[in-house]
Amino acid sequence: MIEQKDTVIKQISIENKERLYHIIQRMLKKGMSWKTIREITGFSNEEIEQIIDNIKRDNNNKEV
Repeated sequence: MIEQKDTVIKQISIENKERLYHIIQRMLKKGMSWKTIREITGFSNEEIEQIIDNIKRDNNNKEV
């Protein structure tokens, strides 16, 4: 039972992370500045940079 709950929590966490990546990706495509994204999301520059790096890595993997 506990393992099932852990699995569900992990799945929700992954889904939320993917949503955040997509939201930030759209913000960047619309030309929002890092400062604005930081103010809206509460993320640090490092967190935003990590998300951008992950997006770039995902895009590179799709192209291959």
